[in-house]
Order: sequence, then structure tokens, then C-alpha cells
Amino acid sequence: MTDEWALLRKLASRENIGFEPARLPTRKWQTLASGIRLSYLDWPDNGPVALFLHGGALTAHTFDLVCLEIGDGYHCVALELRGHGDSDWAEDSSIGTLVDDIAAFADTQDWSRFHLVGMSLGGGVAGHFAATNPGRLRTLAFIDVGPTVNFESTAPMRQFFDQVRSGQSVEQLVDSAIASSRSADRDKIQYRFQRNLKTTPAGVAWKMDRRRPADFEHILGKLSELAGLAQTISCPVLIVKGGGSAVLTEENADAFARAFPNGRLQVIADASHRQTGTCLVTRRSIANTSRRRQRELRRRYRRLAACLFDWDGWRPNVGTEDLAYMVAMHWYPDRRQHVEAPLLDAFHDELLMRGVKGYDRRALRD
Repeated sequence: MTDEWALLRKLASRENIGFEPARLPTRKWQTLASGIRLSYLDWPDNGPVALFLHGGALTAHTFDLVCLEIGDGYHCVALELRGHGDSDWAEDSSIGTLVDDIAAFADTQDWSRFHLVGMSLGGGVAGHFAATNPGRLRTLAFIDVGPTVNFESTAPMRQFFDQVRSGQSVEQLVDSAIASSRSADRDKIQYRFQRNLKTTPAGVAWKMDRRRPADFEHILGKLSELAGLAQTISCPVLIVKGGGSAVLTEENADAFARAFPNGRLQVIADASHRQTGTCLVTRRSIANTSRRRQRELRRRYRRLAACLFDWDGWRPNVGTEDLAYMVAMHWYPDRRQHVEAPLLDAFHDELLMRGVKGYDRRALRD
């Protein structure tokens, strides 16, 4: 492992996320039939595919911590939209064209169905992809974005991007960001800037196409269309709102979640707009199946004489004298329901992911 990943190792350790060099991603490129060449990070695993789309002015590294956390159960792919990161620049970067890029990219990978997670601008692209490609997605997650956003709240962030001057170093930009935010985390900002900036003869510059102003009117218009498209998206949908973000109010986020046949809202306390994309709730956004929990239990109880479940061999009516039977039959109902709640959440997610319809989560309480 080179120093390229040293800071990510430090951040992962702080978040209690396992860090193994063998699980780090490979930078790859794919040229589409349109001629555009897209860059992406391919995280090694043979599980179900989860495709991540970053926000405006960001790169595929937005989701590095998330992919480390869930990478032993999902094949994570973080794509860089045209005009961002190491992907090609192009004259046309409209939402419709970005959606076409996603469809073409998925076709080159031979993916039949996959999980899709989009943050901010990437969420707008993800929503329009889901609406125009029915049946392609297992689940869909919107990260701090919806039909109604407070665009003015992003003004300081946009101004900061515009203030990068020739001759500045990454360290100087980090200092500026720290000075403008009392709650800023230096290590996270340092890592973000290392990944989102490139070195030029004149100094550093953002890794994005800034030859012309962003067409925010077009982007906001396409976001507003998501309200009407929600009913056409049948896969399980998660709306993630940063509790400390002013971009999306909880009221608007809740209304957006309710617009989907299978939608729900998750609020991440104290997370800002940019922090929300790296929060580990994304694990739930791709339908947190019980497989990862099964692996955790196997590791935890490997050295003990007895396990709560034999996940590989268990089926209904097996093991009627084990701990599970005791929990079900002898615990007080309120205590049992408290322990069962996260398991039932995962079970319900699995039902929705497998296409079961008309089965409300509340029915599991009956």
C-alpha cells in the first residue's frame, strides 16, 4: 500500500471500519459507444452490484468509507460523471445525457439489476435513471436531495469553489475551509481535497470541467420533476437527509419519501450536505440484507461452543430448544420486540428487494 491511502486508513480506524489493502479499489476507465470515456473505482467483491453517483464538483472518492464498510458483501462501483474527476469533459452534461451515460455504462458491465445510490446531483441523475429504466434497479437511494431543495443554502459552498486561486496549495485550501467552519474535521477535509483537486503548473485546480458556468436552472428543473416520477418507481427507495444540512428540509424529505410506493426516510443527525454522502447509513440504502449480519455473528461466535443460529442450515421448525425458541416463547413481549426490531427491519428490506409487494412493515408487529 502506498501513501495514497494512508489518510483513508486513519479515517477508517476512527470510524471502526476494517481496512485491508486487498479490499482497496482499482481505478478503471470505460469508453461508451458515444465516445465518452468514464472513470470509476471498482471495489473488489463478487456480491450484488451497488453503483454510487457523487454530487456536483465531487469525485468517486466521495464514498470511499462507505465502500470500505460494505465492500465485503457488495460489489461497489463508484462512477465519475462526465466532466468530473478523471472522466472526459464534454459539451453536453445535461441530466438526460448523464442518465444515458449510466445506462450505457451498466450495459457494458452486463449488469441486469443493481443497487443505485446518488448524492445531490448524482441523486437527480439516479432518480431519472430509475424512472426511465424500469426493472433495472434492486433499490434506489437519494442522498440529501429531492424535488424541492434550498438552493440558496449552497451559496457559501459554491463561492468557496470559485475562490480557488492559482498558486494555492492543498494545505492552504484546507486552512481556509477550517477557518470558515467551527465543526470542520481537518482529516476529512484534507482527504476530500486531496481527491478532488489536481496539480497544474499554476497550482491546484478542481478536478471538474469549469470552462462554463453550471446550468443550475436546468438541474433544479430536473430535480423538481422527480415529484411526479416517484409513483413510477416501484423498487424500494430510501431518502437520506443530513440532520445538519439546510439543502433539504425534513418536511420536504418526508413528503418525497411518501411519494414512492416503497419509500422511506432516514435522517442522519448532525451530518452536513457533503458529510451525508459518506455516512454509513448508505448500508441501509442498498437494502441491508441479513447476509452481512450473518457474517458478523459467525465471526463473533466462532470460538464459542454454541451459536444463536446456524444460518447455513437453519429453516423453519429446526432447533426448537435453542436460544431463539427461548426468546420467542419465554421473554416478555416488550423485551422481545425491542431485540427483534432491527432483525425485522432487515427481513422487510429483503422482502421488498425480492419484489414482494403489499406487505407493510407494520404487519410484522402483528
